[in-house]
Amino acid sequence: MNRDPDKLRAWRARSKPLRSSRRPRERRDETRSETRSTRSEIRARVARRDRVCQVAALVDDAGRCFGGLTPHHRRKASAGGGYTEANLVAVCAHHNDQLEADADLAAAARRVGLVVRRGDPEWDQLG
Repeated sequence: MNRDPDKLRAWRARSKPLRSSRRPRERRDETRSETRSTRSEIRARVARRDRVCQVAALVDDAGRCFGGLTPHHRRKASAGGGYTEANLVAVCAHHNDQLEADADLAAAARRVGLVVRRGDPEWDQLG
């Protein structure tokens, strides 16, 4: 390919990113830093509000907590749940992993409102 200039030129033309659809670099960086600061403020408010792992506090037989508090989406972000105080609860890192891996724990957390699934009354509010 390097020996044929026409092939090389065609390959470069196909490989160029579409710059017209991308935001300028400065604007993207500003947006990212605004998003980071907003999210960190929301995380701090959720941690102050909840203070302890909500799974351990509200679910019977949840087990011990391990790791620091992390925000957990009640309605998953992949299902359209927003990064808002209403949609986030503070849980320890261990229970955050367990909510995804253990169906029984997730069902118990759903009964007390820590997990919201389609069809639950709060589903539309948390979108």
